[in-house]
Amino acid sequence: MKNSMIGLILVSVGVLMLLGNLGVLGGEFMLLAIGAAFLIFYGLSARESESRKVGLLIPGLIIIAVGLFAQFESRLENAPYMFFVFLGLAFLGVYLIHTRNIEGGKWPLFPALGLFGFAAFVFAATNFNIAFLGTIMNNIVPAGAIIVGLVLLVKARKRA
Repeated sequence: MKNSMIGLILVSVGVLMLLGNLGVLGGEFMLLAIGAAFLIFYGLSARESESRKVGLLIPGLIIIAVGLFAQFESRLENAPYMFFVFLGLAFLGVYLIHTRNIEGGKWPLFPALGLFGFAAFVFAATNFNIAFLGTIMNNIVPAGAIIVGLVLLVKARKRA
């Protein structure tokens, strides 16, 4: 089953790439089609949602997110933050579609929230003249990383 799934993916990607090279499919549509192919293979990978291969869902949703951003980029003037919003939505989709009902399945929410937070930061940096953003990046972020790292090290030492 594993080899047949990989073979089917390779044939599908090859056909889509050939259609793109022949000019039948545009670049943005190509990304959406490849992402949709991954989602179809995810759906076909097992009958029960918990048994489906999340390794097909994640790239499918990420490729679709990039394809949607590419589709809307010309309409979203001065909106580079939307790239991170779309990626955050992809990870939120992983949570809603696959891991929501699985024990320990909250992990996709962490990259989603991080990407949404970074999108908010990029939005603020590009749309507002906020002088303290430099201070945040130069001082507060490294200090926060040090504090979080120390907390993790102390917790790991207590467990050992």
